[in-house]
Amino acid sequence: MIPSELGHLSNLKLLQISINNLIGTVPLFLFNFSSIVTLALASNQLWVDIPSDIGFKLPNLLSFHICFNKFTGALPSSLHNITKIQSIRASNNFLTGSVPQGLESLRDLGFNLIASFGATGQNFITSLTNSTSLQLLPLQKNLLEGVIPQSIGNLSSSLWKLYMGNNRIYGRIPASINRLSNLQLLDLSYNSVSGEILPKISQLQKLQMLGLAENQISCEVPASLGNLTKLGPLPQDVGRLENVGTIYLSNNRLSGRIPESNGTCKSLQNLSMANNLLSGPIPGSLRGVKGLQSLDLSLNQLSGDIPTDLQQLQTLIFLNLSFNDL
Repeated sequence: MIPSELGHLSNLKLLQISINNLIGTVPLFLFNFSSIVTLALASNQLWVDIPSDIGFKLPNLLSFHICFNKFTGALPSSLHNITKIQSIRASNNFLTGSVPQGLESLRDLGFNLIASFGATGQNFITSLTNSTSLQLLPLQKNLLEGVIPQSIGNLSSSLWKLYMGNNRIYGRIPASINRLSNLQLLDLSYNSVSGEILPKISQLQKLQMLGLAENQISCEVPASLGNLTKLGPLPQDVGRLENVGTIYLSNNRLSGRIPESNGTCKSLQNLSMANNLLSGPIPGSLRGVKGLQSLDLSLNQLSGDIPTDLQQLQTLIFLNLSFNDL
């Protein structure tokens, strides 16, 4: 437990007790340190309802990290009174309620079990476009409903990780998402996203991980994915790939042939395109993807012979080609 004696540290500015084995209720005196700048309690087994007046009691707070605990209640709306707060990490708790407004100065924000409803349920994203320093936005495993607004493309140019998986998002991927030029990770898995993979998504030249699994996307695998020089998604010009890449496109309605690859790539590690409508042969040129560790093409309509060239994939650990017409 957190000892009550800490309550006597009236001038405390930083409390970092993350990643321990602390168990129990968080004492309320921790929310009365008006001088505190960093309050980090992450990765323990702590719980409490976050006080509704936290935004008034901790006016100097810059970082508030309580993720991977058992906190309950809502993220208080008073947080917007902390005008200089930069980082709120509250995911993997038991928080409920709605998305707090007025968090324009954040560098990273994360929470879970927050709910929003209706077609406009994602419009809170618009309120984050004023957060010009936003770098990390983990919104996965919430109850966020609705269509992703075009305003997502107006988020900070510093944003490099965007997690929106495991929600209730539907509709198409907005074209404006291509403006997030520094994005390295985009995860929209386990939603009801429909339409096609944006042809211009190749403009995200720094993208290293693209997660679109378990949606309702229906289109042919776009050749433009080959222009993502830091991703690894079975492109037309695989030799242009440079850095490690992961792509998950399983459980959609992708059709057509798997694009032929012409070069070599030592960096692609994980590729899943299972449970789609892909047809035609497995391209033997996959042998050039030298760093491949996991390949899942199961539950498609692939035909022909299993390429003997796959034996050259010496790093391959997982191979699933079941439920095809091979």
